[in-house]
Amino acid sequence: MRLQGLRFVQISTHTRASETGAENEKANLKLLRLSAALILVNAALLVPWWILTSSFSPPWLALEAVFVIGAFMILPSRPWLKYLARAAGLFVLFFMIVGLGETTMRLSLGR
Repeated sequence: MRLQGLRFVQISTHTRASETGAENEKANLKLLRLSAALILVNAALLVPWWILTSSFSPPWLALEAVFVIGAFMILPSRPWLKYLARAAGLFVLFFMIVGLGETTMRLSLGR
């Protein structure tokens, strides 16, 4: 009887450890996705500036990218959040295209 009780405790501890590992893996994956999104959004917003100055001079971080990714990190996971993320992605893409267009016009008119 006593040995069976020990086995039960050992099995339940092992199951709990695997559940905790799965939760940690999900949290790590979420942080990896947010970090990648921050890098991509930041680069998309700063590429026109880097092209215009012909170097990777400061600024290195766009505050808009930090605010957008920080807002998505704070918001709870809901179905409508996907639509909000798509809209934010379209806005970032729009601002990147407009910024590249402005940079192209400045460079072409400056020559």
